[in-house]
Amino acid sequence: MADIGTSYFKAQRFGEAVRPLSEAVLANPGDDKLARRLAVAVQQAGFAGTGGGEAKPTPVETQGQAPQDPEDPLAVMSDIARRVDNERVSGRLIPPPEGFADFGYPSIDYANHPGYGADKGLLTGEEGDVIKPFYEAFAPIWNGYLSMKSRASSRPVSPAHAETFRTLERDGILGLRMTDAERAELLERTEPVAEEVRRRRAELEPGKRGVEASSGHLYHVKNKPTDFVDFLNRVFENHGILEMASAYQGVPMAVKLANLQINSVEDMSIVGNSLVGDLPLSPAYYMHIDSSIGVMKVIIYRSKVSAEQGAFRYVPGSNRIGVTPFELCVRKATDKSDYDSSKTKFRRRFVGLPPFLQKKANFGNDLQPGHPELEPLLERERVMTSDDGDMLLFDNNGIHRGAIFESGEREIIQVLLAP
Repeated sequence: MADIGTSYFKAQRFGEAVRPLSEAVLANPGDDKLARRLAVAVQQAGFAGTGGGEAKPTPVETQGQAPQDPEDPLAVMSDIARRVDNERVSGRLIPPPEGFADFGYPSIDYANHPGYGADKGLLTGEEGDVIKPFYEAFAPIWNGYLSMKSRASSRPVSPAHAETFRTLERDGILGLRMTDAERAELLERTEPVAEEVRRRRAELEPGKRGVEASSGHLYHVKNKPTDFVDFLNRVFENHGILEMASAYQGVPMAVKLANLQINSVEDMSIVGNSLVGDLPLSPAYYMHIDSSIGVMKVIIYRSKVSAEQGAFRYVPGSNRIGVTPFELCVRKATDKSDYDSSKTKFRRRFVGLPPFLQKKANFGNDLQPGHPELEPLLERERVMTSDDGDMLLFDNNGIHRGAIFESGEREIIQVLLAP
C-alpha cells in the first residue's frame, strides 16, 4: 500500500493517494515520511481539490476527511457524526491505558437553558447562516485530528520517569519542582519582560486589563531560537517533560510558544467574559478544554501562588473522558468560531445550531446552580498551588481553569508543547 500511495502522490493524484497512504500509515506507525505524505494528500484532496479538472473527492473517498467548501456542510458533519458514533476516544492521540473516566463533559440542555433557548429575547432570527462559519472552524480541526492521530504510536519512557508518567496518564496533570539554580535563572531571564507587563498593567484600569495587557512574549517557534527556549529545553530535559509529553501523545513534542502573564484579583476580564446575559456567575465559570489538537501545556509559577491567588485548577482524570472523535472536534470548533462566547451575538448564533452541534469547549459558564453535574465536577476539581510544584505539565483536553482569585496577584509562564 505504501508503494501504491506513493505512486499516486508523486503523480499528484491526491484523492486516490489518501486511501492507500492511510492504510500504509496504520501499518507502519512512526513512519514520519508516510505520515507527511498523507497529511499533504489529505490537504490537497480535501481542501483544494485534485486539480486537472477532476471533481473534489467526497468524504468517503478521503477516509472521512471534511472537504473545505462542500455544498451542504451540515450533511457532511451529519455523515461524519453517524460514521463514528460507536467510536470512543480521549483527547490523546493514542488510547489511554488507564481506561476511560467514569464521567464525561457536562450535558447541557441548551433548548431550555435560561441564557439560550429559553431566553425569548435572544431568538430574533437575525443570526444569519450559522452553519457555514461553524463548519469553516470544524473542517481543519477534524482533518488535522485525523492526520495527527495517524502519525501517533507508542513511545518509550525511561525508567527514571516511568512512575511519574503513570500519574500523568491517570490524572492528566503533574506537579514538578525546579532546582533552586533553575528557578534563579528563570527569574533573571524573564525579569525584563515581567517589568514591561507590570508597566502596561499600571497604565490601565483593572476592567480593561485583557490578555494583551497582562501578557509578555518570551518565545514563538516562528521566530529565531532564543536563549530562553534553550534554557527551557534544558530544564524540561532535566525533568523529563518533553520525554513524557512525547510518550503521552505518541509523537515527538517540542516547545512552540512561551508567554509570561501577570494577573490579580482586581482584573475583571475573565469574570466579565464569563457572565451569561443577566444570569448569576456560574460557580464553575471558565471551566473549559482547549481548542488545539495534539498539544499539551506547562504552567510555570514565577511567583508563589496559593489557592486564593489564582492558582491553576484541574479535574484529575478528565483527560480520560471518552467521547466520539466528532464530539471532541465539535467542542474545539465552538471555541475557534467564538460560538462558545457568552456575548449575546455568539449565544444567538450558538442556539441556532442543531442540537448535535451544541457542544462547547468553554462550558463552565453555562452550568447554572441546580445542574446535576455541577457539584460533582466542583468536588473533583483540584487546586494546584506552589506547594504542588512550580511546573505543571498537563493535558489541556482535561477540564481546567485558572486566574480564579480571592486575593493577591500571580505571575506565571505558560508554555505550549506541540508536535
